[in-house]
Amino acid sequence: MAPPSEMAGAPALESAMTPGPSCPVVLDQADGTAGRIVAFLALGVLAVGTAGTGWVMLGLAGDFALRGLGRPAFSPLARTAELLRRLLVLPVRRTDAGPKRFAAAMGCAFSLGVGLSLLSGFHALALGLAAILAACAGAEAFFGFCVACRLYPWLGRIPRFR
Repeated sequence: MAPPSEMAGAPALESAMTPGPSCPVVLDQADGTAGRIVAFLALGVLAVGTAGTGWVMLGLAGDFALRGLGRPAFSPLARTAELLRRLLVLPVRRTDAGPKRFAAAMGCAFSLGVGLSLLSGFHALALGLAAILAACAGAEAFFGFCVACRLYPWLGRIPRFR
């Protein structure tokens, strides 16, 4: 079989796989190590929140919103993660803040969806959204793989985000 670059339609495939503008899109930096700790903490809150009535999930959505808006100093999870990073003497790993903010915004949307679904009695929907959120937070926490950060460069390809 011929390599993908020699196949018919390969240029179209290559252009479809090319992300939008390269990072950094924002000039701020975030601590990737603290971000992984926040993901662990978010998994814990998610476990507690899905067993409850949904109010805990709305609180988690608020925490994600603070970080998504670039206000981690007001986020209880971010502050706790920073404290734990210092206590465990883990290194600061600087990364572009734009993708991390986008990830927090997606976390806010999913947490809000879980919370509102639980409060409305749509438990199956809540569990489905919680599973997606848990998979993404788990990938960040255990493997350092930020799903939303991988999607972030493609935002530039959407006309509204240009």
